[in-house]
Amino acid sequence: MKPHVLPSQLFLLGSLLLPLAAAADNVTQEHSSRSFQAADTNADGVVDEAEFGADVAASFAAVDSNRDGRLSADEIGPDLYHEIEEEDLDGDGYIDMHEVIEVKGRAFDAADKDNNDMLDLYETMEYDGSLDFYFK
Repeated sequence: MKPHVLPSQLFLLGSLLLPLAAAADNVTQEHSSRSFQAADTNADGVVDEAEFGADVAASFAAVDSNRDGRLSADEIGPDLYHEIEEEDLDGDGYIDMHEVIEVKGRAFDAADKDNNDMLDLYETMEYDGSLDFYFK
């Protein structure tokens, strides 16, 4: 016999999970805000293409521990590499700076809703893709 779930039990479960979802969303927003502020080096409230490129390059360099100009699963971590392996555009098992620039450049353009070659915090938080680098 199947267990019956009462509507009140579903409501209780939903009311327990909703704060968890809100907390996770707040953590994501806080991370996005901190990442945005770090990239906005001149503190003018927007991240232009030069600031974005510098942020991506600095993040890449921080992860490229052996300084060979490409990121391996060992440097990124196998679980994270599996999530981003589509960024390995040439399929050689590594993610190099050219691939990162291509992928992140497309992300920048997609997030730039007003097409002014700058991102404000709202655009970065509304964008559904990855503007941040692999971790910060």
